[in-house]
Amino acid sequence: MKTRHIFAGVMAVAMLSVVALASPETKDTASDQKACPAGSVTAPVVLPDAAAAAITKAFPKATMGIVSLCAKDGKTYSVAMKGETEFNVRIFESGMIFSVGTPIAVADLPKAVADAVTAGANGATTDSACKVQLRAERKGLKVLDKPEIVYEVKLVKGVTTSTMQVAEDGTVKTALELTPTKEHKDTPPTL
Repeated sequence: MKTRHIFAGVMAVAMLSVVALASPETKDTASDQKACPAGSVTAPVVLPDAAAAAITKAFPKATMGIVSLCAKDGKTYSVAMKGETEFNVRIFESGMIFSVGTPIAVADLPKAVADAVTAGANGATTDSACKVQLRAERKGLKVLDKPEIVYEVKLVKGVTTSTMQVAEDGTVKTALELTPTKEHKDTPPTL
């Protein structure tokens, strides 16, 4: 009789897990939207074992949240994390951590970064900011000898958004393409 109850409990948990994994719904939060660059594929996915092990080793006191596939090549993932603070990890399927991003207040941007954003904003307003520690080359071929700190700033103008990546010294690293906001997917960019 005990065996039957244990088996029924295990089956119930297994069924709930299958339903949860198969569910197409994901929580749409600001951190998820910032996690992947514009034009990336964002879909609910299961993190590969090597990537999950690397994150657990690097952040043993944090818990993993939503996992998104973050590149058209299907090899880069974005993982929402919660520890003492909320942060986001971009990781390659191999387990190499590409970057760790922490949201910050726009007012807390270093002066050189804020000045570069203002100069390159072309009339757009600053929506949000994230301090990012780059740990590997973008193509995932090599871990950087020393992590590089950059700031990713989301800009909004009309119905379009753009993301600038600026180094601590104010050097603009990348200004990503403008994309219509979710509410205006059919509206062309106006910047």
